[in-house]
Amino acid sequence: MQSSKKYRTVIFYKNYFEEFFLKQSEEVRAKIIWTIQMVEELERVPENYLKHITATEGLYEIREIRM
Repeated sequence: MQSSKKYRTVIFYKNYFEEFFLKQSEEVRAKIIWTIQMVEELERVPENYLKHITATEGLYEIREIRM
């Protein structure tokens, strides 16, 4: 398995993401993991994947991705 270069690291706030993630179906979990990997591995992430939250420094929202 070849590892990809990571341009950034996704950090989750408190345990909100884990609680949300565990409630999802396996299919939805796979989509979430795929999206997070794209955010970490793409040098330039399109805004339809990741949007900066206004009036913050370094805080972004991962957008809903339809595969």
